[in-house]
Amino acid sequence: MFSKLRATMFCCAFVLLAACCSTDPVDNAFTVTITGDTTLSFEGEALFGVSSTSGREHWMLFFNRGLFGGLDFDAVAIGRNLSDTPIGVGVHTIEDATRDEPDGEDVEGIYTLARSSDGSIASYGSVAGTLTISSATADRIQGDFNFSAEFVLAVGSFGNVRNVTISGSFTAISGTIPAINQ
Repeated sequence: MFSKLRATMFCCAFVLLAACCSTDPVDNAFTVTITGDTTLSFEGEALFGVSSTSGREHWMLFFNRGLFGGLDFDAVAIGRNLSDTPIGVGVHTIEDATRDEPDGEDVEGIYTLARSSDGSIASYGSVAGTLTISSATADRIQGDFNFSAEFVLAVGSFGNVRNVTISGSFTAISGTIPAINQ
């Protein structure tokens, strides 16, 4: 039979184990894995909202590691080009971001990075894939994505990286999205 002290210690250990092993998603977080011509993984801040590019508004999910626009960052943006209409719960096709005439309801993705260690910068536009939003409220969106992307611009060690597949999961919160390419 357990003593009172052992029973208390057992209960505390169980509570700590349950807390650390919880599968509840963490708000404002994402994980991404890049495969293809290079392999890497990163995690960071996950936001959603409206961004402005060249005076036009776009609704997007924005996943960022490091200071966006700084000297060492990774960023994935998935959203509607030329539309501020939110993307709702369901499975959505990620379209080709490199075509000339985007439709305001299409969902597109980009991956961009910078590395201070060797001066690398790179950007990749989606070719095809899916975005699955499993739950959405006014201040929290949860889901995952997987899309293939191809070279748009690459300098430095990423100069030979032409094709990548970007996959990840996220729990994003409503927030201020930085202006991209303004």
